[in-house]
Amino acid sequence: MRELARIDIKSMDPYQRYAYKDMMQWIRKYDRSPGILSSITSSIQKRLNRIIPGKVHTAITVAVREVIKTLMLGTRFLSPKPKHLPHLKYIEDAIHTSITTHKRTAAAEGGLTGAGGFLWSIADFPLLLGIKIKLMQDIAALHGKDGRDTREKFFLLLVLQAA
Repeated sequence: MRELARIDIKSMDPYQRYAYKDMMQWIRKYDRSPGILSSITSSIQKRLNRIIPGKVHTAITVAVREVIKTLMLGTRFLSPKPKHLPHLKYIEDAIHTSITTHKRTAAAEGGLTGAGGFLWSIADFPLLLGIKIKLMQDIAALHGKDGRDTREKFFLLLVLQAA
């Protein structure tokens, strides 16, 4: 955060200044300590975790790990080539378009799996995870990063975990 505060915004063009101020506002918003509602939610989650047997936790962890491995192996076929757009404004416009498209895809996927009943709902988690990973790869490509690179995949997993 301190490094960001030292950036000279006078050397930026107007859109970069806008984006910088927007980013700093976002950082301040999410840098605050958790509120009372977050503490209550966390307490409830901890109680539920103590009730659920360890074998169930282990089974879910293994299943999620395998789903993520499969998705990450498949991304080499779905990763777009890195793009080199000339300005941050164009990059962010393309990102907003991609987010809108992926939101619509996720809504359709959720509606279809929900309409299919319990058995189809089992497919909901891996499909939604795949949509999220694909969106992050699209965003990375718009920033000029290659989503097929192992380091980039690892970074995307860290972002997904943080979210």
